[in-house]
Amino acid sequence: MNTDTQSSTMKCAHAPCSCVVTAEEGVKKDGQVYCSEACAREQGCEHGACACRNQQAG
Repeated sequence: MNTDTQSSTMKCAHAPCSCVVTAEEGVKKDGQVYCSEACAREQGCEHGACACRNQQAG
């Protein structure tokens, strides 16, 4: 029986980031889910092809 094999996806909690992540794969911080440690620290993103990689907060 497949009761919970597929997790729902959500947008990374870092506002400028456009990555999508599951709760299981994401980095959890302060009750939010981020796509990477860098986004959790609001220091850009560790993924190569996303908008926030080019628009890091300075």
